[in-house]
Amino acid sequence: MAHTYTKIDCKSEALELYQKALSIQTNCLPPDDPRLLIYYENICSLLNHMGENLKATDLFQKSLQVKEKYLPSDNPDLTNSYYQIGILYHGADEYIKALDFYQKALEIYQTQHSIDHKQVTNIYEDIAL
Repeated sequence: MAHTYTKIDCKSEALELYQKALSIQTNCLPPDDPRLLIYYENICSLLNHMGENLKATDLFQKSLQVKEKYLPSDNPDLTNSYYQIGILYHGADEYIKALDFYQKALEIYQTQHSIDHKQVTNIYEDIAL
């Protein structure tokens, strides 16, 4: 239902349902269970679209902690999380924090891709902004 509310632009209703679902799941699962990632990320995305960048960042960092625990350090999903958190901090005018996360993502992307790869150039552009 939350996904449907998101699609029809009823963000507050969607957020409430995603949070209920997360609450139910966190009562059944440990807080670092990878199955919670989908809930964290759906809520983060919604908060970001609602202009709540710092709230989204806090939850995205919870998601990142789970990923750091279970994924190899060069996993693309983990790297993308660093980049996305950088974008959120950038959007909240927290440029020093954004730079830290951009650099983490850049370090990993540079080991996996050439200098002219789209992700690498995107990070350079975001750092320059």
